[in-house]
Amino acid sequence: MSAFLALVDAGEIPKGSFLLIESLDRLSRADLFSAMSLLGSILNRGIHIVETMTNQLHTEKTLLNAAPMIEIFMRFLRSNDESNTKSKRSAANWNRRQTNARELATPLTRECPRWLRVSEDGKKYEILHDKVASIVQVLEMRKSGLGASAIARKCNELKLPVPGKGEIWHLSLVNRLIKNNALIGEYQPFKVNSDGVRMPYGDPIPYFYPVVVNPALFKTVLQVNQKSKEFPTKRDKVYRNFLQGLLFCSCGASMHRKLKSRLDLDYSRYYCSRQALNASKCPSIDCKTIEDTVIFFMSEEAPGLLSDDQRADPLRVAEENARNNILAIDTRIERLLNLVQAGEAKDAPASLLKRLTELEKNKASNQEIAERYHAASTDKAVDWGIKADENFIKAIRAADPEKLSLLRFQIARLVERFELTEDLKILKVKMKNDRTAEISTSKEYFDAHKRVKTR
Repeated sequence: MSAFLALVDAGEIPKGSFLLIESLDRLSRADLFSAMSLLGSILNRGIHIVETMTNQLHTEKTLLNAAPMIEIFMRFLRSNDESNTKSKRSAANWNRRQTNARELATPLTRECPRWLRVSEDGKKYEILHDKVASIVQVLEMRKSGLGASAIARKCNELKLPVPGKGEIWHLSLVNRLIKNNALIGEYQPFKVNSDGVRMPYGDPIPYFYPVVVNPALFKTVLQVNQKSKEFPTKRDKVYRNFLQGLLFCSCGASMHRKLKSRLDLDYSRYYCSRQALNASKCPSIDCKTIEDTVIFFMSEEAPGLLSDDQRADPLRVAEENARNNILAIDTRIERLLNLVQAGEAKDAPASLLKRLTELEKNKASNQEIAERYHAASTDKAVDWGIKADENFIKAIRAADPEKLSLLRFQIARLVERFELTEDLKILKVKMKNDRTAEISTSKEYFDAHKRVKTR
């Protein structure tokens, strides 16, 4: 209505014009003072109001007569009261649905994550397995260290089903997926506050949606997302320069990989950044020498330099996965009992007892698994790192972006920096756990794509 009044003030709508409205209560459902102020501001500008439902005309003179004014007062009061009542009922209905969602895991609306759909009876979620398969591939690619842009390109190349509104994969979709807790069943209710801002309402509801991905995989991806913030930013799309920001010259400057021949991707060298600026005379080194040394180190030496905590990580993730299963089972048992108390359980008592017994057995099994992994994580170390077998070396030589991203991710996760000695014969390694190592760059670690140990 403010736009209409602005047109009147600007002369676009001349005085004496008629504003047609079905009924005055359509003019405003605000409080009495606000509604009467709006009515007066329209009539005082010389605009006449016609109610089409009753063909009743209102002008400035209407406000001077007691009987019509009292009628208008009452209509505005009734309109405001009805609006408030509907608002309260709507809020109460929504709160009831929120409570049912929290206690009985019933869908709030038909709007849900794009890898699910609400059943025809509106009582449960159904999984769209083709889209879930796409999401699992996305998480696996992210786990290997591949970035969101590269993942989107790969998904479009493979023509994977899109778990979203569009028909193509894009950066924002991948970024949302790799941190969406709904994949492991969690739902966070929201509520619009008095300022019109959508805010979280209450605690997240665990296992509200079906769990469609392995919680251990999802947690690993979250760790990758967090760790990636610590990594030096890459420049090349295929991760060919996987040592960017990690390799340093003996003078302390970073070393940059430069391609010397477009016909031979392996004919590249690492140059001191100061030497490129004519600020030093530090020698360069060919890429294959330094990269083979790094790959050999990651495969053969790095695992032995890990702390016990780092080596036990996979077992602890498996233990937590089992404990998450226990929480999920407890939630299902609680909701099943809630359904019985609410009188909504359709199963016969014998069937309910059977389901409860199966859930309790499953819980006991997961409890045993969790305890076994907990014991193993304190007694046994787990190898971690790159295994530089023939297939891996071939993939690196062919600049396979997935293998290169995996290599870069694991290097950046474990290694603080690599530094060459002045004679280029030794590569010094500083680990993120403060341990150090030295490895020769003079040996032929890999020959004709075949791994050869020369220690």
